[in-house]
Amino acid sequence: ALDKHIQYVVFVVLALKHFQLSRDEHFQAYSSSLDPRYVPCCRDTAAKIMNVIKGLMFTKLVDAIAEAKNIFGEPFAGLQSDIWSPKDNKPSY
Repeated sequence: ALDKHIQYVVFVVLALKHFQLSRDEHFQAYSSSLDPRYVPCCRDTAAKIMNVIKGLMFTKLVDAIAEAKNIFGEPFAGLQSDIWSPKDNKPSY
């Protein structure tokens, strides 16, 4: 059932839904029509699954940045943050 719990957590996060959805009678009727044995996970289990996914995503991001550094060299990315400062904010008309 863990894979279905993972799918449920990903669905809730990507659909920007609340985990209270699992207690909604209409959602329970819908999910039981797909698999009568499935019961959505509790919030504690969902939080644990989200933390694991967050860790995996962080690791993947760090690996992607390291790969980009290998391809493009350092520095490979830049940031300019003062374009919105009052000094540079001039009317365009």
